[in-house]
Amino acid sequence: GLDDPYSVYFPPAEALEFTKDLAGEFEGIGAEIGLRDKQLQIVAPLPESPAERAGLKAGDIIFAIDGEDTFGMSLEEAVLLIRGEKGTPVTLSVTSNGFDSLRDVEIIRDTINVPTVVWEMLDGDVAHMQISHFNQDTWREFDIVVKEILSSAPKGLVLDLRSNPGGFLDTSIDVASEWVESGVIVSEGTQSDTGQVFPTRGRHRLTHIPTVV
Repeated sequence: GLDDPYSVYFPPAEALEFTKDLAGEFEGIGAEIGLRDKQLQIVAPLPESPAERAGLKAGDIIFAIDGEDTFGMSLEEAVLLIRGEKGTPVTLSVTSNGFDSLRDVEIIRDTINVPTVVWEMLDGDVAHMQISHFNQDTWREFDIVVKEILSSAPKGLVLDLRSNPGGFLDTSIDVASEWVESGVIVSEGTQSDTGQVFPTRGRHRLTHIPTVV
């Protein structure tokens, strides 16, 4: 209705899940899932999560969730089915190599906390930082990671924002400001209003490190 590619309508159930993501925790099984050839697949179980403890592996194909066929199901629909109240069970019908190995796996949901900022040092003394969300935990985690990276004195930095769906504007401004010493980070406006300008702020600790985004 807005004819705006950057505005999306969330029905109530999806809006609730999005809000939980921004809170930095949710209740579910703790597995990243994706679609391959319209078929739901485990991308990776989180370490020490209910999914990992139940034996789910990266590459497992999910044929059903509590008996409901997943072929053609959207990721959003699957997430709503898999997530649920802590302590409740969900049964996934999964296989790693075809119907011959199809098995039902019952998993007890739990509270899942996912770090939004992780990093590692690559060859050539290049730091790789990945930010998966801009939620209420991101700045605290980012601040810790920046201190660790600076103490390692990298020659360069890769800021990895792939698959990051966004989140809080204030947090993204704080993060971007670490690379931008002066000037405007974001300006907002409409056809009838000049809106607001958000200048850079903070300590600008990463301005001296060559960075690729």
